[in-house]
Amino acid sequence: MEQSYGLGKVIIADGYLADTWIDFRLNFPDVDIDEWYLWKSLKWFSPKPDHAFLLLIPVNESLRRSRQKNEPFPDSEEVLKKRLGFYQDISQSSNWNIIYCTQPIEEVSEKIKGILRLT
Repeated sequence: MEQSYGLGKVIIADGYLADTWIDFRLNFPDVDIDEWYLWKSLKWFSPKPDHAFLLLIPVNESLRRSRQKNEPFPDSEEVLKKRLGFYQDISQSSNWNIIYCTQPIEEVSEKIKGILRLT
């Protein structure tokens, strides 16, 4: 996510509120954080991004990349499937720029740059 504050500053956040919400849903499935006053406040006071990107990859590719980079605490295939399902659900609810990251990193980068140049 990228946020401009009008002062020539751009903030790029990886793992913004959607990632936090998904982590809570995965780790505490019986808890409805959407009803928490603290969560509502966090959503209200957090800066709203000018651009929000959702970079999606298939579960098998995610597993492969975790092994390749020797991830110390990788998600299981089951958790990755649930996580991907949540991402697919939230992709319908906001102005996400959805990019499927099975193509080379250069192509993904160019897509992001192209979207950012539009503003």
